[in-house]
Amino acid sequence: MTHESAAFALEQESRRARLVVVGNRGHSLLAGAFLGSTTVQLLHHATCPVFVARPRPA
Repeated sequence: MTHESAAFALEQESRRARLVVVGNRGHSLLAGAFLGSTTVQLLHHATCPVFVARPRPA
């Protein structure tokens, strides 16, 4: 358990991982065009590849 932010905790775990998978809720077409702050931080600071999973468009 950690008391750090989710982004920081995932960034730290990326040092031991081969891949980090995160989701993007994207409730609407417009919202789905943007990434959340956790995902953006990981894309900039993770030390392994990051896969952003998105729901299928309705």
